[in-house]
Amino acid sequence: MNTSADQKEIVCEFKDKLNQVRVLFSKEIPDSEELSRIESFIELLLDNAVPADLAQLEVPALKKLCRDIVSHINERKGELGVWFFPVQRQDQGILVCSCKEAPFLLDSLLLLLRRQRLCWQVITHLRLKVTRDGDGNISSLKDAKLGIANESLLIVQSEGTAGSDEMLENIHHVLADVLRVATDRDALQKTLEDLQPEAEAAGYASFWRWLTDDNFVPLSYRQLKLTTLDDSPGIELVEGTELGISVDPAYNRLTSPQKYTHCDARL
Repeated sequence: MNTSADQKEIVCEFKDKLNQVRVLFSKEIPDSEELSRIESFIELLLDNAVPADLAQLEVPALKKLCRDIVSHINERKGELGVWFFPVQRQDQGILVCSCKEAPFLLDSLLLLLRRQRLCWQVITHLRLKVTRDGDGNISSLKDAKLGIANESLLIVQSEGTAGSDEMLENIHHVLADVLRVATDRDALQKTLEDLQPEAEAAGYASFWRWLTDDNFVPLSYRQLKLTTLDDSPGIELVEGTELGISVDPAYNRLTSPQKYTHCDARL
């Protein structure tokens, strides 16, 4: 069992390797935008990372991993990227998620890994102030600290099965839903407030005022309309009303009209 002194020694050795990596890059790619990005990333790791299995990597392997991660973050298309990088142990790897800043990103990722019964260790979760040029390339990469962040970077060590295509797709979907809720937050709150007259008319005025007084966080919303299916009552989605809900048919379970059962009626 590692003692506190052992842990400190491991962290010191890891930081020494990172500094060696930084020196190698400065000789290999001097005075370039890529070097600036890599040096900023290494500085972030020096200040914030818990090394986990990264501490076991030799300098060349750590150098390659740093360059690969920075390259993927820089070339990310869209608001979200998810990648998995194998490390020396065949049963372990480094899961990297780069996306717009939003609440509950790390919590949602770890909950998914836990539900899949995968072991994990957080290496770092960085809230970043990132500046990108017109082509999307990173021109500045800094720790937002207590300021306003515009991107998040999650680096988590996990079992190798977390790198399967299916698992990476699931992670991408979960984090995309988190981003969607964050994007739709203001619209969700306004929708909740706009429904107050209907709640008052139904006799729930006090309860609705309590909800809108910061006692309830709306996470999703969509409108449904009653319809008739085979001479039976049914429900149908009103397109374009979704807030905080995926519109991808692969994940949306109400893309076609469905019968309105007695169980639905009780709900």
